[in-house]
Amino acid sequence: MSSACYYTRFLQNCIAFLYLCYTNIMKKSRKILLKISIAMGILLFSFAVFSFVLLEPGIKIGGWETLDTAKLVKSENTLCFLDNDGKEIENTVSDANRVTVPFSSIPTHTVDAFVSIEDKRFYKHRGVDYIRIMGAFLNNVKSKSFKEGASTISQQLIKNTHLSSDKKISRKVKEIRIAKELERRFSKSEIMEMYLNMLYFGDNIYGINSAAKVFFDKMPSQLTLSESALLAGVINNPAKYSPYHNPENAKKRRNLVLTRMFENKKITKSQLDAAFTEEIQINRKPLYSNQYLNSVMKDVCKILGISKSRLLSKKFTVSTYYENSLEEKLKNIIDEADIPADANGHIIVIKNNDGSLLADASLTDVNIADLRRQPGSTIKPLICYAPALECGNIYCCSPIDDSPTSFGEYSPSNYKDRYNGWVSAKYALAHSLNIPAVKLLQSCGVDYGKSVCEKFGFDFTEYDNNLALSLGGMTEGVTLRQIADAYGAFACEGQYVKGSSIKSITDENGNIIYCDKRRKSDAVSADTAFLMNTMLRECAETGTAKKLKSLPNVCAKTGTVGDSDGNTDAYCIAYSPTYTVAAWVGSVTKKMPNSISGGNVTCDMAKKVFMFLNDKENFSKPSTVLCRYIDKAVLEYEHDVLLAGKDIDIKDKSCEWFSEKYMPQEFSTPQYDDYFDYDELLNFDFDNFEIIDGLFD
Repeated sequence: MSSACYYTRFLQNCIAFLYLCYTNIMKKSRKILLKISIAMGILLFSFAVFSFVLLEPGIKIGGWETLDTAKLVKSENTLCFLDNDGKEIENTVSDANRVTVPFSSIPTHTVDAFVSIEDKRFYKHRGVDYIRIMGAFLNNVKSKSFKEGASTISQQLIKNTHLSSDKKISRKVKEIRIAKELERRFSKSEIMEMYLNMLYFGDNIYGINSAAKVFFDKMPSQLTLSESALLAGVINNPAKYSPYHNPENAKKRRNLVLTRMFENKKITKSQLDAAFTEEIQINRKPLYSNQYLNSVMKDVCKILGISKSRLLSKKFTVSTYYENSLEEKLKNIIDEADIPADANGHIIVIKNNDGSLLADASLTDVNIADLRRQPGSTIKPLICYAPALECGNIYCCSPIDDSPTSFGEYSPSNYKDRYNGWVSAKYALAHSLNIPAVKLLQSCGVDYGKSVCEKFGFDFTEYDNNLALSLGGMTEGVTLRQIADAYGAFACEGQYVKGSSIKSITDENGNIIYCDKRRKSDAVSADTAFLMNTMLRECAETGTAKKLKSLPNVCAKTGTVGDSDGNTDAYCIAYSPTYTVAAWVGSVTKKMPNSISGGNVTCDMAKKVFMFLNDKENFSKPSTVLCRYIDKAVLEYEHDVLLAGKDIDIKDKSCEWFSEKYMPQEFSTPQYDDYFDYDELLNFDFDNFEIIDGLFD
C-alpha cells in the first residue's frame, strides 16, 4: 500500500473516531440539558408559585401588616395642642392640623403633574407597575447602582402610612402586597385624593392644602399649572428642591415636571412655554409658630417610641408648657434683631427647676428643632472649667499662663492672637481665652472632661477624643436645646434635668398615656455649680457678655464659631435663678460678617428676654462654700494661691470663694495663734455674690 493510501485511510479512521466521540457526547449532553431544563422548569414554577403566595394580599401571612383604612384618612386637627394654661394653641401651620381636600377640589393639571413625574401609568396598573420595575432593574444594572426605584403612587401611599422607610426586601414585599389590596378596595380617584393629602413637602408641611397655603397663600383649587408642577417636583427631595432654600433647583425640577407632562400629552406646547416663563411668587411669611410644635412633636415621638407619620394617625391631646405671651415676645425680639439676611435667629427659654420648655421661636421657616451645630466657646464651662473645679484642679482664682502653647501637634490660638500672660481662671473664662481652656482640659484628661460634660446632656462620637473639644470642636455638634438644658443645671445646684415641652399626653378616649415625671440627676456638686455661677456672673459683668451687666442676677457665656472669612454661629447662653435663655444666630448656607458674634447681637437678644421675664430671685449659696482671704502679692508674683496671713494689710488681700472640700491650707506668712473665722467676719447676705465682689476688689 502506498504511503498516500496509508495516510488517507488513517485520516478516515480519525474522522470516524471523532464523529463517534461527538455523537456519544451529544447523546450525553442532551440528557444533561434535559435534566437542567427540567430542574430550571421546576425552579421557575416554584418561584412563580412562591411569588404569587408572597405577593398575593388575599393570602395572609402571620405577623405581616395588612391594609388599615383608618391610616389612610387624615382629619383636620388630628392632634390637639394645649398651652401652659390649658388653652388650645391655634393659628399655626403644621402637619398636625392639615386639612383634607376632596379630589373634586383639586385641579386636573395638578393631578396630571404628580402622575406625570411620579407614576405615568397610574391609571393603567393595579398597584404595581411591572413594566417600570423591569426598566428600573435594567437601568440599575447598566449604572451598577440601585438608585432608580419603581414605586407607584399606590406604593408610596402605603409606605408613608403603613410601613417604615427602611430598605429591606421584606418591607418592599409588604408594600406591594398592601398596595395591591389598596387598588382592589378603592378607586383611582380615591387613592389620588389620599395620596395628595398625605404628601410631605418639607419644612414641616404635609398635604396639598398646607403646601398651597404655605408656599403660595392659595387654596389648592387656585393653583396654576406652573405652581402645580413645582409642588410635584418638591416631593422627590424636599430639602434639595425646596423653593425656600434652593429656588434654582426647584425651578429646574418644575421644568422637568412640565416637560414630562408635555411628553405624556397632558399639556400643549403653548401651555408648556407659558408655564416655563411664569415667575413663581413664593409666600415668604416666616412660619414662626411651627418651631415650638416641631419641638413638641419631636418630644412626643421620642416619649411614645413612634414615628411622626404614626403619631399623625392618632387623635391625641398634648398638654405643653407653651407660654403664648413669651413666644410672641421672642418673635418680636428676633424681628428687631440685627440679623443678616441669609442667617437665622433662634431663642429658647426653659424653666430651670423642671426643664420645661416655655418658648421656642425662630426666624426661619425651616425645622431647626434638631439642628446640630458646633457649640464654640459655650462648651468651655461644661468640659473644661466645671470638671477642673469638680476634681479640685483649680480654684476660681487659680492663675493660668495665657501664652502661646503647643499640645503635641495641636497648636490652638486666642482670638486675633492676643495673649495675656498670667490670668485667673475666672478672668480666662469671662474673656473666653482659648489657651487656658485647653490647659484645663489637658489637666483633667479628655475622658474625664467628656464624662462630666455627658452628665450635662452632651453626647460625643468615637472620634471626639482630642483637646479640640475644649473649643467646641465636636464631630456632630449639639442642638440649642442641649446647651440650654446644660446651663440650667448650674442654676439648680448642679442638678441636671433633660428639658421637655410635654406635660401630658391623652388619647382619644381621655386616658392619660403619659405624664411628665422626669427626674434630676447629679451633673456636678452644688459647690461646683455655685463657683461656676460666680465665674459666669463675671462674664456677664466684665467679660464677653458684658452687655448683660445691668441685670443683677444673670450669669452668661458667649460663643462664636468662624474664622477670618466670617462667622457661622453666634451664641449667648444666659441664666438667672429661674430661667435659662439660649440665643443663637447662624447661617447654614454662607458665612456671616465677623461683626456678628456672641458678644453683640445674641447678647442683645438675651437681655431683652430677661427684661421681659423680670426674674427677682437670687442664687443660693451652699453652706459648704466659704469665703477666704488670699494673698494678692503671692498670687500676682509667685502665681500661687495662699491664704493671707493675719499680718497682711487688707489692701493686699482679696476675698475669694472656695469649696470646703478643696480649700487652700497654707498661709503666706507664719501663723502663731488661731486665725479668725472668716464667715463670722463677713456677716452679710451671701445670696448676692455681686456685693462680695464689689466690696473686696
